[in-house]
Amino acid sequence: MDSMALAYKPKPGKPSTPNDSFSVKVNINLWTQCGWESELPVLDIGLMLYNLSLVDELRLYFPFELNVEEITDLCDLLAHDNDLTGAVFNEPYSIHIDPSAPKKARVELVPGQNPPKKSDSPFVLYSLDPKNDIKLETFTGNTAGVDVKGTFANISVASIVDEKVAGTTTKKTNYYLRFRIQSPQLANCVREYKAPNRFFETIVNSTYMVELRFNNTRSMNCTLVEKLTSRDGYQLAPIQSLHMLLMTKVYVDVDSSSFKSSRAIEENIWNKYVEEISGKKPPKDIIAYHAKSSSEDVASGIGSWEFFARMKAGKFSIQDIIPYILLLAIFSISFNVLTDIVLYFLSELFPAINLIWKKILVVVLGAVIIWIALRQQGKK
Repeated sequence: MDSMALAYKPKPGKPSTPNDSFSVKVNINLWTQCGWESELPVLDIGLMLYNLSLVDELRLYFPFELNVEEITDLCDLLAHDNDLTGAVFNEPYSIHIDPSAPKKARVELVPGQNPPKKSDSPFVLYSLDPKNDIKLETFTGNTAGVDVKGTFANISVASIVDEKVAGTTTKKTNYYLRFRIQSPQLANCVREYKAPNRFFETIVNSTYMVELRFNNTRSMNCTLVEKLTSRDGYQLAPIQSLHMLLMTKVYVDVDSSSFKSSRAIEENIWNKYVEEISGKKPPKDIIAYHAKSSSEDVASGIGSWEFFARMKAGKFSIQDIIPYILLLAIFSISFNVLTDIVLYFLSELFPAINLIWKKILVVVLGAVIIWIALRQQGKK
């Protein structure tokens, strides 16, 4: 899959300084091969936005066609579940909702807890309304003769940042957006690999290539890069850090060399979070594999990010096995016909030999032929 990207338009008359500038922390959760009815991947994107008051508009690019029905807000769910919010951010948080601002919830560390060195608390969860808060814009282009189609998701900051949330001044508070993408186009980021001449292995196993990119302008269409970096006042957002979680079933064999750590997610806590995509099945025995990229330079951030991993999952279906059953039937019938022919000629040549010995001779001859064929194959 081509690269996703995040750009922003600075607010006029609000210059930033090295100690007071806009930056972003990105969270990506990719759910795939979780034992659910649908095998289509699901993508969750979280954006921790620092000094958002310096920004006029956000522009998120997806390298595929997207419609508003395929976007679901997740912050409203987090705002009403302290345990789930703590599990998502891996910190104990308390949540405060102001009735006068129902789309915003202030999140703080639980009193008495030792805050981490780089805590984002306090921050504000903002519940996006995809139909009203996000304006989708289609992008089409051509690179080296290949058509490029994508979607800009433009988000106005004016409705997100205001003076007070839950009774507290929030001009310098961090804001957090989290939403889910469910699109058939996401199959391009978890592609099944069809190995040549491995017909029988694919009955029980399939190899998948997981590929994600973010702000990888090198792989993008030139006009697209221009629309993200210079046209209409936009510039590419500096990414402080990017955390990616590959969420998959425990029996899936994952190449762990691309990950920093892994853990099993808490089944009861994550139930509501995944019930829409899991068919209300609990997230039992799901492992979260964590990959991370970070930078101490806030101004430039991590720059381009690319991720690649391989995983192997058990696979079995009637559609997959029918060709093999037919092949086995054809092989069995052919072998029986060939055996009858050989037995006929042996009977003509050696009429005195018992039928049992003739069959044993056929088996021995078959074993010798197979052995010779295997040796010749090994020499190639």
